[in-house]
Amino acid sequence: MRTHTKVALLLLLSVPAAGAEAQDLLVPAPGAPLDVGRGSGELFLADLDGDGRVDLVSKHLLERRVAVHRGGRSGAFTANAFALALPVEAGAIALGDVDRDGVLDLGIAIRDSTGEYVQIARGTRSGFGDPMPPIRTHAATATWKPIIRLVDLDRDGALDIVVGNGRRASVEILLGDGTGGFALQPSVPLAGGGARHEFELGDVDGDGILDLVDAGGGETARAFLHAYRGNGRGGFAMRSADSVALPKVPRATTLADVDRDGDLDVLVAHIDPLVSVLLNDGTGRFAAMSGSPFPLPGPAFNLAAADMNGDGPPDLVAATVESVTVLLADSRGYVPAAGSPYPAGPGAYRIVVGDIDRDGLDDVIASSFEGSVVRILLGNPEAHGR
Repeated sequence: MRTHTKVALLLLLSVPAAGAEAQDLLVPAPGAPLDVGRGSGELFLADLDGDGRVDLVSKHLLERRVAVHRGGRSGAFTANAFALALPVEAGAIALGDVDRDGVLDLGIAIRDSTGEYVQIARGTRSGFGDPMPPIRTHAATATWKPIIRLVDLDRDGALDIVVGNGRRASVEILLGDGTGGFALQPSVPLAGGGARHEFELGDVDGDGILDLVDAGGGETARAFLHAYRGNGRGGFAMRSADSVALPKVPRATTLADVDRDGDLDVLVAHIDPLVSVLLNDGTGRFAAMSGSPFPLPGPAFNLAAADMNGDGPPDLVAATVESVTVLLADSRGYVPAAGSPYPAGPGAYRIVVGDIDRDGLDDVIASSFEGSVVRILLGNPEAHGR
């Protein structure tokens, strides 16, 4: 679908009636914030024990642990029901069933003074087992901001690992054998040198094969977005046309079908308090949406896309350090939700979105790297007319 048609569709989205009293879209969960221990970072929601309720997984970099908080009734959690101690700091984690036993496993990116590695901790119904021996992926780079994803690149039904330093112009691929074993493949070079790189994976050209979208740039380097086409065997290649300039240095990236045309679009948060929305023309080529970039109340370190107000198109949720910001898709592009930004933190650098109380409304949990509690914000039924 052409870009001008996409924008026209967005203009048809409804807006609140003039003069209507808006209720806050998100409200704090009943009771005190959940105390998960100091330094929470990445957060994941998943039903680890198979009881039909989502559990919360939190990574604690400086404490060298990954914790599981069991989900209960009405969105409550039992804090620190399980903790996996790690010998070194975990730079990034991911969840996926790598051995196909029906239980989610944990992928971990770590480093020491000489190398960068990935490890797998096999899942159990109560948590995770001891990590398997690490696999070296690259020589260590000092400015290490890793990204790790568990996805099926070669379409064999087994999850593979994609890992990147975040400050090095390459991505490392490890193909999985379906039993928890992995084989390192040749690195995939990224354009843009050793600047910041924030990548995500998704099928952007509709051929059924996962592609890689990389937002990169630095203080002295041009900011850009590149799309790398997957070959279905674990490799990627970029065409010169699959590139678009970005207005500022990127900090976070996510993929979502913003205009509901069946194509994955790209949202990029920048070091400045801005977020770019880049629309996909259906072939994996992107152009800025009308009005992009959109302002945020503060710099965003993590992005999520979800239909927060239940009107169809995905809205934008951002971790803005001391708050959670929600921008709603409407005829003007993206505008703040009622009550946004919502207090969080200190150090709300990560968020996770999901229906934790099973009421059909999306909720948000925000980390606290400089504190010990995570903030749970529930979808407000009154804001939905319930």
